[in-house]
Amino acid sequence: MNKLFILLALMGLATLCSCDNHHSAPPTSHQNITGAAGFILGEKLDVALAEKPQKDGGYFYMGSFTNSPPFDRVWVSADANRIIYSITLQSSRHVDYAAETALIDALEQKYGEIGDTKKNSSREIKFGDTPNRSLVLTRWDRNQSLDLTYTDNTILTAFLDDKAATNKAAIVKGTSNL
Repeated sequence: MNKLFILLALMGLATLCSCDNHHSAPPTSHQNITGAAGFILGEKLDVALAEKPQKDGGYFYMGSFTNSPPFDRVWVSADANRIIYSITLQSSRHVDYAAETALIDALEQKYGEIGDTKKNSSREIKFGDTPNRSLVLTRWDRNQSLDLTYTDNTILTAFLDDKAATNKAAIVKGTSNL
């Protein structure tokens, strides 16, 4: 009788505890990685900001940035079609621990942290779970400055693949500048 009671009790408990999984997963509270400093990943870089292509065929813009301390410079990289694949905010001077911690906390709240790696001369913290996009905060040991880099990995990979194909064709033709 005790075994039957225990079995019935366990079955009842299992029924009460079973979850109805017909609902979709709750939406994440984290934002998508889209860009920074007025630049949007995947959008065209204004011709006025970078008139001539670089040697690699892509476009590059570097400017002052004062709207978001501790960062004071912005670097924008775009492919041969001027499509932005990378935006880096950079601090040109030492960032104290309290400011760095506050920034990390804010980025974690906004995007979610996905990894923290110590390298030889830097620390990299990765944020966000936007497909094919990355956001990396790098703290450089030499001067305690920070870089915050937003990247569209799909555009970057396509650009690098195009460069590799162009270089390979030039080598075959004997016109490479490598």
